[in-house]
Amino acid sequence: MPFSAANVIQAKTGSAENIDTATVTLDNPTREGSTVTVELSAAGINLFESGTVPANWEYDGASASFMLQAYRRPGIPAGESSWDFSYIVVTHWLWRVTEWDVGLDPISPLSGSGANVATGTGVTTFSSGTSTATDRVPNVALATHLWSYVSGPSAQSFDWSGHTNGFTERDELRVSYASSGRENDACWSWLFNDTGGSYETTATVNTTPRHANDTYHSLIVVYAATQPVIVPAPTVITSAGGGP
Repeated sequence: MPFSAANVIQAKTGSAENIDTATVTLDNPTREGSTVTVELSAAGINLFESGTVPANWEYDGASASFMLQAYRRPGIPAGESSWDFSYIVVTHWLWRVTEWDVGLDPISPLSGSGANVATGTGVTTFSSGTSTATDRVPNVALATHLWSYVSGPSAQSFDWSGHTNGFTERDELRVSYASSGRENDACWSWLFNDTGGSYETTATVNTTPRHANDTYHSLIVVYAATQPVIVPAPTVITSAGGGP
């Protein structure tokens, strides 16, 4: 069964500053039975253990120090368009939310994950980390690259480019948080696969000037497509006997 960007119903990128609850939204109400995924940055907070994740959402992995996290809700009802992720104190948020049609396995799609972290002036390219291997195909590998500068304002120019291994950028969001001086730039990319294995993409870091406390985090998760139902052919029994 083909699996591609055509299986995405809708998607949206967003951010929130200095608030305890991030309301992740889509522009249109969800369709009955679809799956919604959220790739989220919550400033190093493990929401699944210490925060509040909306009901019926599943936790699919995180990067080092929980700077990036992945959540998923299968079998969503029709008519929803927003979900609240929260923590006990205020923080900064970035996210990419995607609604998938029934082409994404609604039961247990998570097939692999990986992560990476780096710091300093010498980072010119940055890997997503390599996902654990899977033989479930077709699938999609979703990667997030995040740059963070915590002692600002930095007056840096920044963007991501040149994703390797066939990954295509879905969106990028640069945010300057006036309340804290933190600056973030998140980039989301993906790769649809018909061949099993491990997946990785390295992105080019374009920034001037560079700082010793530039920090980079990444997360990659792999989701399998719905497998077709194979109905065996009926068994035909022929008589070997003769006449009376």
